[in-house]
Amino acid sequence: MFFRPRKTQFLQKDIAVYMQAVEHCSDVIVVADKDGAILYANAAVLKVLDLSPEEVVGTDLKQWGASMGEEYHEAMWATLMRDKNFFRGEIRGTRKNGDRYVAYVQIIPLLGEGKNIRGFLGIEEDMTSDQAVVRLRARTQDLNFLNEHLAKEKAESEALLRSIGE
Repeated sequence: MFFRPRKTQFLQKDIAVYMQAVEHCSDVIVVADKDGAILYANAAVLKVLDLSPEEVVGTDLKQWGASMGEEYHEAMWATLMRDKNFFRGEIRGTRKNGDRYVAYVQIIPLLGEGKNIRGFLGIEEDMTSDQAVVRLRARTQDLNFLNEHLAKEKAESEALLRSIGE
């Protein structure tokens, strides 16, 4: 990423603009310390997780992906901690209100000097409605197939009845 060098007096304004962009993003964005404790959560957590930012701050980022099974969760965190590489994948979770959701997540280790992990940036995009559309399309295809099959059987049955009546 490239930023033009700026005078110090403009940095505060730039930070305010960046924070406003993050705060108004429709995806969940969290920043966690090196141990995974969430230090910041944007307002999207209310829409996606049914939690306020205050409820998310202080929780453990390592909970992300925990419901995907131990093997998946361990591989995800090995990629982040041991390999110091980013993770991208799908997770399933439960909102505070009990509704299940599907999300596409990206977790990026923030590296300092000597490639030591200083923290993490987590981004979670709610894919629940996209998954519902996919399921609805599949169900519609199934129903169309069944409808065509039943129409063929009806035509065959009607032809058989006509031949018996002749």
